[in-house]
Amino acid sequence: MEKQGKHNYKLTESDRKAIAISYYLDRSNTNIQQLADTYSISRQYIYQLVKKKETKELVKKCVIEDSPNFIKRIDKIIDASLDKIEYKLETDDTDKTTYRDLAIMIGTLYDKSRLEKNLSTENKAVEINIKIEK
Repeated sequence: MEKQGKHNYKLTESDRKAIAISYYLDRSNTNIQQLADTYSISRQYIYQLVKKKETKELVKKCVIEDSPNFIKRIDKIIDASLDKIEYKLETDDTDKTTYRDLAIMIGTLYDKSRLEKNLSTENKAVEINIKIEK
């Protein structure tokens, strides 16, 4: 951020990128106010900035470039979660988590990991009937 004059700041490209990404990740009023305070800009300016076509394209480009890193992080989280679930299954844990809850967690984690890798989550059944006549 470069200071121009008494209170006016000119945002750098990396500042605009950081604001836009933060906005799209968390559109809550608290986050927007924090962004405005951090960069000494108005909330209205943030809304104007994120509505610009070139800002949306910049965010989309960043998301596409960062997808492999995101998928790696998701895989780590899923692996850690599955390890915890496996530990629960192996121990006599008096935790209130039920096996039904564990099954739902496993299914959800599996589906999310497949979606992140752009793989199908649809279950398909194939039935083959063969009639033998003599």
